[in-house]
Amino acid sequence: LANNGGATRTHALLLGSAAIDAGADCVGLPADQRLFSRVVDGNLDSVAVCDIGAFELRPIIVDTTADVTDNADGLCSLREAIANANQDRRQYASCLAGGGPDVIGFNLPGGSTITLTGALPDLTTPISIVGPGRDLLGIDANAAGRHVTVSNGDPSVIEVNMSGLSLRNASANGTGGSIASSEQLTLRGMRFVNNTSLQNPGGAISANAGSLRVEQTDFTGNTASHATSGRGGALRVAGGATATIIASNFDNNTAVTYGGAMAVDNLSSASISTSRFQGNHANADGGAVDANGGAQATILQSLISGNSATQGGG
Repeated sequence: LANNGGATRTHALLLGSAAIDAGADCVGLPADQRLFSRVVDGNLDSVAVCDIGAFELRPIIVDTTADVTDNADGLCSLREAIANANQDRRQYASCLAGGGPDVIGFNLPGGSTITLTGALPDLTTPISIVGPGRDLLGIDANAAGRHVTVSNGDPSVIEVNMSGLSLRNASANGTGGSIASSEQLTLRGMRFVNNTSLQNPGGAISANAGSLRVEQTDFTGNTASHATSGRGGALRVAGGATATIIASNFDNNTAVTYGGAMAVDNLSSASISTSRFQGNHANADGGAVDANGGAQATILQSLISGNSATQGGG
């Protein structure tokens, strides 16, 4: 039980729970235990059905591509939705209030792009950002910074999920051109294109602690560009973090030093299966994958083809 809003503690439903949108009848139960209104489309299938139990999952729905914070426009931007989720309150009136582990969904035309004016707010509480599909919604960082940092700023670990989005054109000075994470991060059905870490490792993603799980995700044309610390053209795992990569593709990524597609550093570990590494390049070692500093990388049932390294391990 936790404080998920309302006067009493409740057990929050997590994304994927069998109780979501599974209630047979909500007549006489217009609100959940927190006095939050039912009936809500909790599983984002466009059909609103009440949930089973005391907690009604209420996704925060983004309905504009504008990257604004404006309480007067009547629209919910992604930036506003994250702020409400982080604070478990309704800072921006056009978005639902956050409450416990939150879900952010989207009601936008297929093929939409959200162009950012700067990095999104850090993800500091348990949250799932559920896109409609990586071919249907893109988030373009417009070289104005990384897309987002996943960190609550303390030793406790939060669970964050992202799916069904294309993240492109990020450019960051810190680790992780698109995403820097020190939490329990899961990515499913994502696409990362043309992201760059300018001064640190991880062209698209840097897992600096915690864990990272990547499923059915594509990394294309990402770059770790710094002359001495440009490791992991698409992905870098460090700080004792663990990474699990399943059924994902790494194509034409570049590291100026080690690990054209992926670098596993500093006692970290990576398990890779049923994935493809093709056309990646490192100016030092490990055209596809480089593991050093006591790190371990295990690769099973994967295609490694056409990668190159200036020094060794193409």
